[in-house]
Amino acid sequence: MIISDDFVRGRSDLSVEDRSKPSGMLMKIALENSGDTTAEVYIGDDPVKDGKLAENYGVLFWWFISDIETPRAQVLPKDTLAFTNWHMLIKKINKSS
Repeated sequence: MIISDDFVRGRSDLSVEDRSKPSGMLMKIALENSGDTTAEVYIGDDPVKDGKLAENYGVLFWWFISDIETPRAQVLPKDTLAFTNWHMLIKKINKSS
């Protein structure tokens, strides 16, 4: 299952805070559908906001480094996978299968 923050951005039934990262609303919706944090991976491009959100919900975080000049975060959640392009991510997934 893939859920993007676009999923909650247009919902008028949610507060502005719940429609913006690092709100946990997106994660709550995903986990309601799955119920299993061990089967979830949160992919984000902000190691602070996205990484902390994933850590707070006990979900594995994979960091998409969209700008090669982005400095490494000082503190990343345990077992964070960092990648710079989607092809690299596919290779890493295939290696671990």
